Amino acid sequence: MVIAGRLPRSLERSESVYVVKHRILIAGAEHPVILRKAHSLGMDVVLVRRSHAATQSGEASAVVVADITSANELARIARAHGAHGIYASTDDAVFAAAEAAHALGLPGPDPAAMKRIHDVSATRAALASHDVACPRFGVASTLDQAREIALEIGLPAKVGAVHALAGLPTWQVDYIEDLALAFSRAIKRSPSREVIVETAIPGRRYYIEGVISASFAPAGVIGRIPFELPFDFDDGIFAPPALESSEHAELIGAARRAIDAVGLDSACVRVEIAMAPKGACVLGVCPWRPGGQIPSDLVLPAYGVDLLGNALRLAVGESPEGGTASGAGWALRWIPSGSGVVTGVEGLEQARAVPGVRAIEVFVTPGERIGHLVDATSRDRIGYVLATGDTVDRALAAANEARGLCRIVTAPTVSAAPPADKGPH
Repeated sequence: MVIAGRLPRSLERSESVYVVKHRILIAGAEHPVILRKAHSLGMDVVLVRRSHAATQSGEASAVVVADITSANELARIARAHGAHGIYASTDDAVFAAAEAAHALGLPGPDPAAMKRIHDVSATRAALASHDVACPRFGVASTLDQAREIALEIGLPAKVGAVHALAGLPTWQVDYIEDLALAFSRAIKRSPSREVIVETAIPGRRYYIEGVISASFAPAGVIGRIPFELPFDFDDGIFAPPALESSEHAELIGAARRAIDAVGLDSACVRVEIAMAPKGACVLGVCPWRPGGQIPSDLVLPAYGVDLLGNALRLAVGESPEGGTASGAGWALRWIPSGSGVVTGVEGLEQARAVPGVRAIEVFVTPGERIGHLVDATSRDRIGYVLATGDTVDRALAAANEARGLCRIVTAPTVSAAPPADKGPH
């Protein structure tokens, strides 16, 4: 199966293979690009995965089937193989990898900071305690509590699960009558059965991508095209965004303060910021795991910084490397689709002929059942258009034109059961 959300291999940086210097344990490795990158950096790979059928492992010298969410298991395997570092390539292995590396005295982020960042309310509290601008919020386990918080902080508000890797609420509530639906959706996705209700912040949204080693080194700023309300995920991204020098400095400064507030170190990081009327407001801080992940993968062609290579270097204690911006504009638009059974995909040939289009990836095939786009996971499984140009406006124009030509044809489902929103795992 094709894993949604990765730029084409043609956009990866080619590197020479060096003499093996380090052995790295990679937990998960659902994206073969991660194994190829480690191999190209001269790393001997010990791959730990959930099952024998989980992924191709041609670049790994050893493969172990184990629980990648167990810090004890990862530490045991790393010790047995003499690994110099541990890299988590999947969301559910991030905290275990940090704990295992810490227990063995290997490079890696502070496990306490990683745990804090996975709890949205703890992240918000850390930001507020360090006077970093962020939304007002409250945590609720019942609808009545959520209603009290929403009325106190004011509408519109956003509602989402307390524990989320990206640290972002999902649904916007403009009227109190709509709170019940948002609450029910959020609490179903919350392992702790708690939701966060917070102020909806207006303004342009940006991702600040970077690397933390001795200090935070920004790799690039990526602009977001918002999806239609009430959903809080993007419908496209672009780089570099048109920013005044003062705006750029404000975004980077806010990202630095946010990283210091949550105590994150030795990691690739993403900070989401809204440029609100009163200034930059931090919406989320996320220790990122580059490799097969958009928008992080857009940093390499747009800014010349190899985030995946740097993440692997950090894991074994090497210094990260910088890069040089290409000077071109890049834009990605997700392909829309209605719900139902896919009966065909049309317009791809015409879309690929649009000047500036670099790639079109479609991940659905005839016969698949798809549900409504309600979150980033359901969006990612459809596909995307990637375009470039000598300016970001021209890249956006090309991406928009090509996306308009792509059509996922669907028919109503005959089953009474609702279609499942399958996403990449």
